[in-house]
Amino acid sequence: MKNSLKDTVDNHIHCCPHINKRSTNIFEVVKHAENAGMHAIGLMDNFCNTSGYASLIKKYNPNLKLKVFGGLIMEPPAGGINLSNAKIAVNYGYEDSEGAKFISFPTHHTRFVALQENRPKSYIETFFFCAQK
Repeated sequence: MKNSLKDTVDNHIHCCPHINKRSTNIFEVVKHAENAGMHAIGLMDNFCNTSGYASLIKKYNPNLKLKVFGGLIMEPPAGGINLSNAKIAVNYGYEDSEGAKFISFPTHHTRFVALQENRPKSYIETFFFCAQK
């Protein structure tokens, strides 16, 4: 069977530490992606900038062919929508070129998602401005 992952990029992998249990971790994902011959993976986290994780992987795996990159999702726990956070994120890492490769607006901390996830009212009141009906 042909390796369908060879030279591919997955720019949306949630394998970083999290408040919910993960089925895998960064190191396992990197190993599997490298063994599959993937070109690159992007580490995602709703709570922090992942450029540091990517930078550590590269620093301690200098022979890694796989490109690993991180970025910032501007969720409230990661500082929210904030220009200062974005400026820091693009330069965050051990080398000049290791900063955030993506910066995105929040999607996880929305009223709609919180309701879909059956989050308690106290959670929704903390993270969202909710117009009273």
